[in-house]
Amino acid sequence: MLPSIACGSKRPGRCQLPGFSSGLAAQVDARANQLAHHLIAQGASLGSAVGLLLEPSTDAIIAMLAVLKAGCCYLPLQQHCSDAALALVAEDASLAVAVAHRGLQRRLPVGHAVRAVALDAPREEAAIRRRPTHSPGRRAAPVDAAYVLFFQAAGATRPSGTVHQHAGLADMLAGMAHLAGTGTGSIADHQPRVALAAPLTEHAAALEVWTPLTQGGVLVIARPDADLDVPYFAGLLAHARITAAHFTAKALESAAQTRALEAAAGSLRCIWVTEPLEPGVAEATFEALPGAMLVLGYGLLEATPFVTAAVLRKGDELVGDPIGRPLTHTRARPRAVKSEHAHLSGPCCVLLILSGCNMACRAAIWHVWLLSGQPMRPIPTCGAQALVLDDLQNPVPVGVPGQLHVSGACLARGYIGLPQLTAEHFVPNPLFDAHADEAQYALMFRTGDLVAWQPDGSLRYVNRVGDEVQHAPCLATCLLHLTRPPACRVCHVPARSGCWAVPLPAGRSDRGSLEWL
Repeated sequence: MLPSIACGSKRPGRCQLPGFSSGLAAQVDARANQLAHHLIAQGASLGSAVGLLLEPSTDAIIAMLAVLKAGCCYLPLQQHCSDAALALVAEDASLAVAVAHRGLQRRLPVGHAVRAVALDAPREEAAIRRRPTHSPGRRAAPVDAAYVLFFQAAGATRPSGTVHQHAGLADMLAGMAHLAGTGTGSIADHQPRVALAAPLTEHAAALEVWTPLTQGGVLVIARPDADLDVPYFAGLLAHARITAAHFTAKALESAAQTRALEAAAGSLRCIWVTEPLEPGVAEATFEALPGAMLVLGYGLLEATPFVTAAVLRKGDELVGDPIGRPLTHTRARPRAVKSEHAHLSGPCCVLLILSGCNMACRAAIWHVWLLSGQPMRPIPTCGAQALVLDDLQNPVPVGVPGQLHVSGACLARGYIGLPQLTAEHFVPNPLFDAHADEAQYALMFRTGDLVAWQPDGSLRYVNRVGDEVQHAPCLATCLLHLTRPPACRVCHVPARSGCWAVPLPAGRSDRGSLEWL
């Protein structure tokens, strides 16, 4: 998984980071190896969390690489939160080592056994440079932790943390790379040039950092919150020839309305968005960037930044809030499948290597449906599984809203130190088959979002649970039974959002069976 970047490079000379000569990936590899050895010497044990109290910078990227090379997981720390909140995070994550600059070192919790490594302290810097430049040799399993994120939920008295594993991150990167390589406007044949604009404590940073660092691309580090300054960010995209960038919905709306993105039309080919867009934003974006594509996705703090994704290009009609298909490869027939997880190899910017399997094939995104309109149970071999269920945890038909549940390696391990909350939201998967499915699909996460399957196998976001008609799942269950012959050919059920039309197999038509509804 990601720690295996400590192995020899499959594409040497492809790393580009500020402060390094173009093509000198060995410099980054050597510095990351030295810091990894130093972290191990300071007490970073295998599988433990290492705090990162760093501004987005070359040092921060090298520290992330070093933590993974040491067989640990990195935990970005919020610089602007209170000292009490930092102390709670350090306690919940059992931090033993944290990496910082001297100016931020004083923010590390006092009274906790946290060994601070100040990268720019002369004595510490000299000690790091004396460490070996070869890999420490530690390797993590796919199910091991890659990074930890803490967030303050609304109404919560303390921060909550989620642990994200290597397999989920690697599968998401494979799926997103496949999306970028489909159709016109592809970035697959080019080095992805990505701007790091999100704070390291935000989920989007994982996508922005690891996309270029796992595909032989270029990572351009922007100033903090760069996407909020539209003129600056648009100028950066054009000057640095960025090919893929993540936008918040608000930032993209502002950039599209001011036509600031026109300067980047020659290079920007892919825009990632994980929030619903206001009407007209997509059209305005394509006017400025006619050759680009919008990747509209759905992500969770309890999962990967992208769990599902939809691709939108100029001329495509945007209906509702599409969130696309799960980033997964599925099989139509249930059978035991041996998983071969993505293996990321090389020192820094490397080629995504998939063991014995073509990346485009393994990361293909499809969902199989029966012609009757009811979903066939997907059998993923990797990645995310999306389940749309009613209140009784039964799958709902196409077009019928139900609560989205997410399963697979994309899921976090739960909430750190909160077993009761974890048990409430990470629940057994009712469609899990221990004989046919991998163990990673045994649990699913209740998202609290209402979605509906579309006839093409994609998902459309509807609303939050509680904001829609509460009896809809019960009606969906009734429809499932009524669709079995003998039954009517088309059922129309009034609802606040309109009527549901459920196609049924040819047979008797008996509209009277629905009159009591």
